[in-house]
Amino acid sequence: MLLTVDAAGSNWSDEQTAEVFSCTSRTVSQLRQRFVEQGLEAALERKKREQPARAPLLDGEQEARLIHLAFSEPPTGYARPHRRTCWVIPPKQNAEFVAAMEDVLEVYRRPYDPKRPVVCLDEQPVQLVRETRYPIPAKPDQPERYDSETGC
Repeated sequence: MLLTVDAAGSNWSDEQTAEVFSCTSRTVSQLRQRFVEQGLEAALERKKREQPARAPLLDGEQEARLIHLAFSEPPTGYARPHRRTCWVIPPKQNAEFVAAMEDVLEVYRRPYDPKRPVVCLDEQPVQLVRETRYPIPAKPDQPERYDSETGC
């Protein structure tokens, strides 16, 4: 950062420099201040911690057990609905529904237009309490598919 600003001349503001380096103007200001007050070595090094690092909450063994638990199969009778991947499963033999859905999905592919923003609304302000379409069972290399209306 210092080399680029020096090569460009000293007339760059902190805001201009921050924009070029994708950081905040405060970061630029602090770097310049450290360079002027403490020299090049201090500007090149990371800022020293004022407080010691927080002690880890878990040791290695506890962390390994939690990771194993997170990726293991749930106990019998329990499910992990937060891990479902959902699709909209069209009603059987309903080409009109599929064509309409494709039209809706095309809206999301349009480039951003600030004069015509895309606003999404749920068409029914009700809570769904039962399956409207039953899941499609898993097949080799394809997970079980749940309809998004079933509350995945």
